Amino acid sequence: MKFSIAAIAVAALATAAPTAQENTLSKRTNIFALAANATGTFIDILNKVDQIAETAVQTKINTTVKTSNKFTSWKTYEANGVNLGGWLSLEKGIQPTFFNNNGASAAVDEDSFCRVPGSFKCGTLLENRYATWITKSDIDNFASYGVNTLRIPIGYWAFMNSVNGDKYHTGGQLAALSRIS
Repeated sequence: MKFSIAAIAVAALATAAPTAQENTLSKRTNIFALAANATGTFIDILNKVDQIAETAVQTKINTTVKTSNKFTSWKTYEANGVNLGGWLSLEKGIQPTFFNNNGASAAVDEDSFCRVPGSFKCGTLLENRYATWITKSDIDNFASYGVNTLRIPIGYWAFMNSVNGDKYHTGGQLAALSRIS
């Protein structure tokens, strides 16, 4: 199964807006209806995401979902999704054992985790995690259950060099995304 990285990024932006109470597709599409009459930076972003989705992301998703395999619009898209949090952006709440087993039980996120073992060991641990925690076979398995949308949190540090003082690992996050697509 192929997922477009562009589609994943657009999906992450488009699905970030609903609150916890707004968890149905019909309520999510109301955001775009509101955007038609509203103004502001956030509304501009929503409209831009909608334009990108309608014009640039024309992809077929081959799954067992009983909806159309042809993507037409975020307004009518029936998402059956999975969140892959904790894979490319480390958070203790998702897998505390990873922190505890690597001597960083006091750490809460990737920055504080990487301060404990140091940059080199942290990089080695995280590169191994990127390669093994979520694999192409996992993605194919999700697809067999009808999943057609992935939410993949990824930190800004995956797209730039380290900022002085930050201990985030900048490395193989994008390569890991490529391996599953």
